Amino acid sequence: MLSTQRSATETFGVFLSTLIERKMPVDVEQMARTCVANNIGLGYAYRNDIFVARSTDITARCDGEPLRGGATLFARGTFSTPSGAAFSNTVLFGANRRSDTLGTLHVGQIAIATALALLEAHGYPQSRLLPAIVAGYEVGGRLDLAYGERVALAGFRSTPLFGAIAAAATAAVAMALGPDQAASALGFAACMAGGLLQPFEDGSDDPRLQPGVAARLGLLAAEMAHSGSRSARNAVEGRCGLIRAVARCDCDPAQLTASLGEEWLVLNTTFKRYPVCAFAQTPIAAALGVKERIGRRAVKSISIALSPREVAYPGLDNAGPYFSNTETNMSVLYCVAHTLVYGPPTTDADLTKFRDPALERLLECTRLVSDDDLQPLWTGIVIELENGEVVSGLQRPSSHALTAEGAVQEMVREVLRLEPDYEQRLKAVNTFMSSLPALSPGDVTRLFAVQ
Repeated sequence: MLSTQRSATETFGVFLSTLIERKMPVDVEQMARTCVANNIGLGYAYRNDIFVARSTDITARCDGEPLRGGATLFARGTFSTPSGAAFSNTVLFGANRRSDTLGTLHVGQIAIATALALLEAHGYPQSRLLPAIVAGYEVGGRLDLAYGERVALAGFRSTPLFGAIAAAATAAVAMALGPDQAASALGFAACMAGGLLQPFEDGSDDPRLQPGVAARLGLLAAEMAHSGSRSARNAVEGRCGLIRAVARCDCDPAQLTASLGEEWLVLNTTFKRYPVCAFAQTPIAAALGVKERIGRRAVKSISIALSPREVAYPGLDNAGPYFSNTETNMSVLYCVAHTLVYGPPTTDADLTKFRDPALERLLECTRLVSDDDLQPLWTGIVIELENGEVVSGLQRPSSHALTAEGAVQEMVREVLRLEPDYEQRLKAVNTFMSSLPALSPGDVTRLFAVQ
């Protein structure tokens, strides 16, 4: 007998099909604009990053330049297919490693790139942009909140896994799909998504490109649904569905989709102050909190305590030797050592001190420990000095997280100060920021045209 209960994709589909007409709360729209400012502003500052160049080259070879219906590769100013632009621009928006974070999901770079590509290529109304972006946060965020920890233990990374479904949700709203088609868009993405955490162990380049693949897949999933193709209705919670396969547990669709349209998860988004892993942000703040108390005195040992979930996350306990900034970006040990010796890592150069004697000395006596009493993103630090004195501190995330739009915009301006022709670029960014209430793909293109 067929179940009369809505599946997870069906419930999400109904929500997505009403989001354009729904009046979102003011704080939700404000947060969406802040996410746009963060991703596009930092993407502009890193438009010449090597991985951005690689992503545009990949797109040019695989997708070419369409005769019509194309979308802009913002870093290069050329056109490609919507899916090619979604891929390349997602990599662009994450190039600075300060992608906004919802749980363990970097959804902003994916949702924003996907929405902009579709609006530009198909001329969809600008009024769909923010609802489409918010859709990615609400769907992807619920999957990560419920199952992010479990999928990480199984070796899967939330951003490419749940990010593909978030991209499908964004595309469904941008395309104004009906409930059945929106549900199929999510189902197609769920049945085809993936992405492993092993690159964080090996220090490889995969993490820089994984979000772009998720954006491309989500957009294609929505196009499959739009064509009339139908996906598995139980793609998320079924016996052979996504959650059983990657989280190794049952999925309750009613619990997963509870409070849709009432509790807005996008409001829980945080922004990285430093261009390293989200799990390393609070440890850096903890190190800053004790640095002055240590002064120049010799350190005997450093103990950094995190919650059990974070200690188990691949790459955080990497003590070197390091061969890539993928490793140093993830390593809590490296980030704390760098903060104590040189200050917080803020540039690519800070993440490439692979054979630095001062850092190596600290890393040799630094360890990561698990503390069941610590809440997620809290950090305890204990430093024993050679003279026997002990310096310790407890750091909560709220004291260093960026949440206000003004703070995010100022961070973008600080990153731009490292570039030549700062005044010209600052003027371009300020003009872009003023367009945010009525942002269009053309506003983004004009920003990136200022070279």
